[in-house]
Amino acid sequence: MSDLLKDIRFALRMLRTSPGFTAVVVLTLALGIAANSAVFSVFNTVLLRPLPFRDSGQLVALWETISQFTGRTSVSHPNFLDWKHQSQLFEGMAAYTYGQANLSGIGEPERIREISTSEGYFSVLGVTPLLGRPFSAGEHGPGANRVTILSHGCWQRRFGSRSDVLDQKVMLDGYPHVIVGVMPVLSQGFEPDVWTPEHINPADDRGNFVLGVVGRLKPGVSVEQAQTEMTTIARRLELQYPDSNKGVSGTVTNLQKDLFGDLYQQIWISLLASPRCREWGPVERL
Repeated sequence: MSDLLKDIRFALRMLRTSPGFTAVVVLTLALGIAANSAVFSVFNTVLLRPLPFRDSGQLVALWETISQFTGRTSVSHPNFLDWKHQSQLFEGMAAYTYGQANLSGIGEPERIREISTSEGYFSVLGVTPLLGRPFSAGEHGPGANRVTILSHGCWQRRFGSRSDVLDQKVMLDGYPHVIVGVMPVLSQGFEPDVWTPEHINPADDRGNFVLGVVGRLKPGVSVEQAQTEMTTIARRLELQYPDSNKGVSGTVTNLQKDLFGDLYQQIWISLLASPRCREWGPVERL
C-alpha cells in the first residue's frame, strides 16, 4: 500500500509538470470510456435487455411478402382478419397503423405521433396502463365514441404527470377525444404520443396494404413453426382470392429482431465471429 501511494503521488507530480501530456491522457481516457459506454448501451438495448412486455420472447412481427417484389409490406384488413381467425399457434394477433395528428385543447397546438390499434393490441403485447384502462371492444367499431390513451412521455410533457387526466378531453385533428388511459414507458417503435382505436374493416380492399401486425405465440411454439403455419394460411388465401392474393405470403420474425433490424443482425455477426465467442461454443439466438 505504501508503494502504491508513492506511485500515485509520483504520477500526479508528473501530470502537473506536463499539462499538455495530461490533457492528452485525460482526453484519451474520456473518449475510450465514452465509446465503450456507447457500445455497451447499444449491445444491452439490442441483445441483452428484453422488451418491456410480458414474456417478450413470445412476441413476433408479421408482414406480407409479394413474390414479384423484394422486401416486405404491410398487411391488408381482410388478410389480417383471416390470419387471426385461421391461425392455431398464436395466443392472439393485433394490428396497428402509424400516423400523425394535431393535438390541441391544452397548451400550444402540437403535431404528434399517433398509433391506431385494433382490438386486443395491448393484451397481445402484455402491457397494462399505468392509469386508467385499455380500449374496450366497442370503441373499435365504426361511429364509436372517440377516445385516446396517452404515452408516458406525452403525459409528462403536456399534462405535468397529473393523475386527474382521465376523462379529460383533448382535440386530435379537430375532433374531441376522451382520455381513458396513460401507458408506462414502452419500447422504441411502440411509444407514440397517443394511441387511438382502429376499426378493422373486413370489406376493405385486400390489395390495400396498410397494417402492421404483432402476434403472441402460444407457449412452446417456435418462430419456425409459426412461419410454417402462416405459409399454409397464405397458400389457402391465394387459392381462395387469386385476383388479390396471388404470390402473397406472410413472414414471422421475433419482435426484438424486427425492431432493430440490420443493427441486430450486425451485432450478432460480430459477436459470433469473435474468437472469444468461438471459445464459448454454440450461442442461442433470440
